[in-house]
Amino acid sequence: MKKIQSEHKAAKEEVKKCGLAVNAAKREIDDITGALGAKRAEGVAGEPGVLDSEEHQLLQTLKAAKMKFRR
Repeated sequence: MKKIQSEHKAAKEEVKKCGLAVNAAKREIDDITGALGAKRAEGVAGEPGVLDSEEHQLLQTLKAAKMKFRR
């Protein structure tokens, strides 16, 4: 009985860790998406569709964060 209880407790702790990791990854994606939206709202010299280096870096970071979230 004690063995089952300890296994159950360990499994619950693992689920909690996974949940925290998922929430942190989602928060990171949301933060990057917000920053990217603000950057896009600024625009580059008033030309939509033109990326500057900062916006490109945000897109790369967002892509990496999404890949991390999917794993």
